[in-house]
Amino acid sequence: MSSFYYANNEILMPAWRSPEVRRSPWGWIAALLLVLLLVGGAVFYYLDSLSDEKAKEAVVLVLTNVGEEGRGYQGSGIIIHPTKGYILTNKHLLWHDGQQTKGKIEVHFLSGSDRLEILPATVQAQGQGEPGLTVEQLKYDWVILRVNRPSPLPYLPLDQASDFQEEENVKVYGFPMAEKTGTNEFGPSVKVLHGILSRVDRNNQGGVTRLTHDAKSAPGMSGGPITRKGKVIGMNTQYLREQDQVDPNENYALPIFLLLEQIKNYLPEN
Repeated sequence: MSSFYYANNEILMPAWRSPEVRRSPWGWIAALLLVLLLVGGAVFYYLDSLSDEKAKEAVVLVLTNVGEEGRGYQGSGIIIHPTKGYILTNKHLLWHDGQQTKGKIEVHFLSGSDRLEILPATVQAQGQGEPGLTVEQLKYDWVILRVNRPSPLPYLPLDQASDFQEEENVKVYGFPMAEKTGTNEFGPSVKVLHGILSRVDRNNQGGVTRLTHDAKSAPGMSGGPITRKGKVIGMNTQYLREQDQVDPNENYALPIFLLLEQIKNYLPEN
């Protein structure tokens, strides 16, 4: 029997033998999903870059023991108040041989390789004990500095979060020490390091006492902020050094929530 039939003197073909190729919609759907994935990735990268730039603007370079005999100390600091010039950094930058150094403190505001301004700083408050690597000493490793600089200043709000899990992604910001160059003897700019929380120390009640991350911090990055999803959750403190060898997986950080009660008077009211 013929597979064709006639209508109005024209040869018609059954649908199953249509000369037009029927295309599956799945190819178009896959292509659309790929485009959306690429666009979403680009948007995420852009927003992540904006977050990095905002954080960088609020990180300053701190020099201590300036003008005294012996070596000075370099670290990083976090601007925490937009109008009063308060900066949070590590107390161990002011501490040497069991006592506080007597030299001047300088805060350097930098942008890329340009040093915008160098201002003297004064101590407003600090941890009441000797800073160090143990959990007990770590809670003393903070100091509030103040500079007199026209406001408003870029600043980083501090997160109150007290819940942390190992292997969470974090970022560490700071000014690593570098060999002297013609433009900036302290390194070209704020460095952003990526890592994870490699360990979360807790007390007997389950409360967090210390954070450890595996971002390979360098000397000079002490006092810089540690962020999680764009929020400051900790302050970089010291890395573990044994027999002159640095363990890149042992970088200690002071959880910010442990400081909030002590430094609340130096934070914006909101």
